[in-house]
Amino acid sequence: MGDGPRRLVLVVDDHPVVRRGLAALLGAEPWVERVLEADSVARAEELASL
Repeated sequence: MGDGPRRLVLVVDDHPVVRRGLAALLGAEPWVERVLEADSVARAEELASL
């Protein structure tokens, strides 16, 4: 994505292997500043409100 803004990504999945794998793939992208993980919608809402 070039020199554009870097993004915060929130990965939500109840399967830890899927969640961690996707977070690792996204975390390697130059446009991603940080990847947060949540195992439920409730936890995702908590993280999104920070």
